[in-house]
Amino acid sequence: MEESTIDFEQIEQELQELRSRFSRADQVLRDLEEIQSQFESIAKTHNKLKEYVAEVSRFNSESGNTLKDIKRVQKNFEQRFTELREENELKLDDLKSQLLQAENRLSSHDNDIQELQPSISLVKKNCNDINDIKKEFGGLPKQIQNLVDQQLSSTQKNYRDLKKQIITMRYALIFSVILFLLLVTWVGLQGKSI
Repeated sequence: MEESTIDFEQIEQELQELRSRFSRADQVLRDLEEIQSQFESIAKTHNKLKEYVAEVSRFNSESGNTLKDIKRVQKNFEQRFTELREENELKLDDLKSQLLQAENRLSSHDNDIQELQPSISLVKKNCNDINDIKKEFGGLPKQIQNLVDQQLSSTQKNYRDLKKQIITMRYALIFSVILFLLLVTWVGLQGKSI
């Protein structure tokens, strides 16, 4: 019975740890929003560059070739800047969607675990009750003893099955969170390399 109490405590600790990881994922989303703000700042800088290019073109009006080159470079710059901004907006939207999905899965798994808690408590109580009954009626005929043993065995099997389900769900949830964090890191690294 102490082992099952330790398992429940371990499950609670892991839930806390998952909530902490979700909080960190939320921080990543805020960081992505800050990146969006930085791109807006870059856009302002881009507008200032456009003004500067226009001023330079006025000074170099005699040199038609230079002006054409500047306009071509400016057009290429604007095109590339627009492409980068659109790519980053798509990545940001995708990351927001993935974070929302991960949050929903985490909430669903948390609800599933919470729904299993009463069943686990009931199984644990039944095991204790059966052990108490077995102790009280240890002197009854062998048939009753066998029935009690069978019931105890069945209840313990149900308890083990529930425990396995919780462990499986816990590992699936941990794997999902780790996979999501790896994906966010990878996308962040891809964004920096551009």
